Amino acid sequence: MLIDGESWILHGRADGLKCIDDIPSQIVEIKTSSLEFEELSTNTLELYWAQAKIYAHILMEKEGLSELSLKLIYVQTTTNVTTEKIQIISKNKAKDFFNEVIESFTNWIKLQHQLKKERDLSINNLDFPFSSYRQNQYEFATAVYKTIALNKKLLVEAPTGTGKTISTIFPAIKALGTSKCQKIFYLTAKQSTRQVAEETLQLLVDQGLSISTITLTSKEQITFAEEIDIPDDENPYYLGYYDRLRPALMDILTNEKIITRQVIETYAKKHLLDPFEFSLDVSNFCDLIICDYNYLFDPLVKLQRFFTEKNYGYTFLIDEAHNLIDRSRAMYTKEISSEEVKNLLDKLHSLPQPPQEVVNKLNTLLNAFDLIKEPLLNYQQQDVIIEEKLSSITKKLMYFCDFVTEWLKENPEFSLKDELLELFFTAYTFVKVSDYYTESFRTHLLVTKNSELLIRVFCLDSSSLIANSLNLGGSAVLFSATLSPLNYYQEMFGLIDDSLLYQLTSPFNESNLNLLITSYIPVTYQQRQHSLTKIITAIYTMITAKTGNYLVFLPSYTFLKQVIVAFNQAYPHVDTIIQETNMTRIQQEEFLKQFVSNPSKVLLGFAVLGGSFAEGIDLKTGANL
Repeated sequence: MLIDGESWILHGRADGLKCIDDIPSQIVEIKTSSLEFEELSTNTLELYWAQAKIYAHILMEKEGLSELSLKLIYVQTTTNVTTEKIQIISKNKAKDFFNEVIESFTNWIKLQHQLKKERDLSINNLDFPFSSYRQNQYEFATAVYKTIALNKKLLVEAPTGTGKTISTIFPAIKALGTSKCQKIFYLTAKQSTRQVAEETLQLLVDQGLSISTITLTSKEQITFAEEIDIPDDENPYYLGYYDRLRPALMDILTNEKIITRQVIETYAKKHLLDPFEFSLDVSNFCDLIICDYNYLFDPLVKLQRFFTEKNYGYTFLIDEAHNLIDRSRAMYTKEISSEEVKNLLDKLHSLPQPPQEVVNKLNTLLNAFDLIKEPLLNYQQQDVIIEEKLSSITKKLMYFCDFVTEWLKENPEFSLKDELLELFFTAYTFVKVSDYYTESFRTHLLVTKNSELLIRVFCLDSSSLIANSLNLGGSAVLFSATLSPLNYYQEMFGLIDDSLLYQLTSPFNESNLNLLITSYIPVTYQQRQHSLTKIITAIYTMITAKTGNYLVFLPSYTFLKQVIVAFNQAYPHVDTIIQETNMTRIQQEEFLKQFVSNPSKVLLGFAVLGGSFAEGIDLKTGANL
């Protein structure tokens, strides 16, 4: 069929066809899942029947039939219980249904064609958003474009001030407009760098770019408060979700370009949709996706809709790439302890009638832990690191997860459901990560002070895992101000034989850098309290030299509190702000907003090294930070 100038072929294969005297009389559709038939949602059943109706229309048109019987055979995989349902459909009803589906599909194709046409035209007319390039910036952007065009991997060390965000996003969008790639993923380690990417894209949109972008936010952060602790089958944001999804997608894609968390929440409220699920569905239609490293590299939260197999049309832009090594190791490090099992058992035994099946499963787990712990106790070893994967405990944990999945379906109102699920998720993540166990992994066995056994699977070298994830796309640019030595990072990213290296010099005049070392102030842990007066005096001397914005970094929150208390007592007339523990995204934004360009008085901020403000933040010009 011809849709908006393109030829489309609709094809499929029915699971079964029953004929009487060589004349088709019934189409059979077979479906399977672990749910009982009665647990299937209305939407799921509609999809099952829809497939059969499409086959029926095609067959009746071809054979000149007036009606057909449709049979749905559903098999519950956990019990092999089979359910059969039959309905009769006429030729006219099948045709009406087919036309309705094709019309809806046609509308989506036309919308995508329209958006792509507008996008490519705007990209063709898009100029670099600044009057000139900084030193090395043009060469950097050119290298990014060529990397994407040639489906290569590029590692770039570009000093702070180079303009890394625009130097990667701008050429990537240009490559998108010339079909050198199909979708861009901008992956970051921190919320602050995601915000910089959003602001960069907004700058380009203000210059005339027409592009659909989305920032993905974790489920924990974006779920509406009224959804928490509500079962899916009672949640109004889930019930009838797919009935409301298509008009919501049409609404947001035709009216928004930079789709941030706030935009998703607005449209999700408007159309009564779960915001996290809605954001994932919207991302299918976006040209550029801003998200955390986890969505590509973490085996537990990887976006399956995009990253199940290689797609040469994907381009990965990895911001602050030096963080990726530690982050990826952490993704493949999980632990579980016998103490967690015992604690749940104790809670179960406190019930008037504890479920014996659950108690038995937990006792089986404890026995598995004891078998591993016994040799350690016999040889008086408190902890040991071994190279082998402990398949015995992994299998027991896998069986436990399977049991809990089925048992909770039959006992959804269990009083200790949350506690059981907590142990389930711990066991599940341990099993999932153990599936990746290679010679680069180790197992740490530790007998704790209360004689319980903790088992930790950890990754020593994640290079091959990083490379496998990067190879799911066609091209990748990994960039940071700190990628020295480049050869080391090339090896740690698993890209020795498949990457280009590029190192830029600073675009700023070295004479503008003033590096002062106060060697007379000892700040080792034992001497910090003794040096407190000297520290705050040095800070005050610095900030009184010139009016501006200042940011002081301390190695820990404890020391930060000590310094700011002492400073405020000594100099109460100075305006100070402090990085608090566990700041929300909005609080972080408010913190940074207080640093304005060309300030009329001193503003002194205190933050923690390695925290959310230690790197990747876009500070206003004119600030003396």
